[in-house]
Amino acid sequence: MQVLKFTASWCGPCKMMAPMIEEFKQENEDVQIIDIDTDSGDSRQNRYEVMSVPTFIIVDELGNKIDSASGYMTRDMFEGFINKNR
Repeated sequence: MQVLKFTASWCGPCKMMAPMIEEFKQENEDVQIIDIDTDSGDSRQNRYEVMSVPTFIIVDELGNKIDSASGYMTRDMFEGFINKNR
């Protein structure tokens, strides 16, 4: 599973979630989380119409959007988002 994580260096909720996301990545090697800084000009921000951060988008092997969630999430909320798409 591939998750695009749209974030920004100035984003408070992104900073608050960062340690939890790193811990989740260590415990779930089947989930690939790709960090994308919205200030970097990455074209995926426009492709997926990301309007706020943090935004998490689950994509298939062709890059098609399967599901998305935006805003601060607790560990339980994040795991629920991932698990409903496994």
